[in-house]
Amino acid sequence: MAKELLSTFDQTLFSRSYLVTVGLLLISISILILSAIEGIDSTSYVLLSLIFVLGLLSLCVGFIVSKSKIDAWAAAFSKHEISIIVIILSVPTYLVMYKARQALMRIRNSNHI
Repeated sequence: MAKELLSTFDQTLFSRSYLVTVGLLLISISILILSAIEGIDSTSYVLLSLIFVLGLLSLCVGFIVSKSKIDAWAAAFSKHEISIIVIILSVPTYLVMYKARQALMRIRNSNHI
């Protein structure tokens, strides 16, 4: 399993999974903080809203942006040392996206026969 996965490693797909993971983390952190704090002031609410929107943007970019631009977006989001943790967290997302792509290719090939 590991040899097969490493031999077919797709940098673009990993960049997509990285951006999806960043988006999910930002969305969940902003919702968690918003629900945990009862007396939130307007500046904190605006900041949490911006974090939520950045998470949505990252999530949408991870799924929608073309193959030629996805690596640049992932590089822009991974300029800090903390990104190594997000890279490790994005491995399961990569595996899910990889298996989904394989299943989709099998379905497409079976329909062409």
